[in-house]
Amino acid sequence: MKSIDTGAVVTAAQRFAFALTVALWALAALASALLVWLLADAGSAGRNLADAAGFSVEIPRLWQSLALGAVVLAQIGILAGVIRAARAMFKALSASQPASAAHNARIVAAWLWALFLWSVAAGALGSLISTWHYPAGERALAIQFGSAQITTIVAALMASFLARAFALGAELWQDHREII
Repeated sequence: MKSIDTGAVVTAAQRFAFALTVALWALAALASALLVWLLADAGSAGRNLADAAGFSVEIPRLWQSLALGAVVLAQIGILAGVIRAARAMFKALSASQPASAAHNARIVAAWLWALFLWSVAAGALGSLISTWHYPAGERALAIQFGSAQITTIVAALMASFLARAFALGAELWQDHREII
């Protein structure tokens, strides 16, 4: 029987876990910077966030700036959930715990589906908030579905498949250990 060298897999999993930890810190810094920007200059922050949503607002109301900031912060929070679950999956892989990795891969998939749904809802909310000050009949509610959403769906499907593969691997590993 051929021996399997798991050292390379463990090392790669540790590196990915570390990279995802750095990504979490970067997201925390981004969220903090957005909060500081909203507190320091809500008008400028709101104007730029409305531009990012595809609508121009010369002088946004305070509630518009804060609402747009909340939409972006929610998106960052969901993305942080994806990254935390992926980091836990890679930590489980580095600890040679395929069953735990399978569980965390299912969580990653669930977070990715949430990210997809929120990205569609965030686009609609962003358009509605950005145009709320327009006169009646000129307000917009835009539903966006583009490459970002398609990519998120593909990633969620891949994570779901990965969870099943890890679960199968965990069963095979358990059978292997029982035989030996």
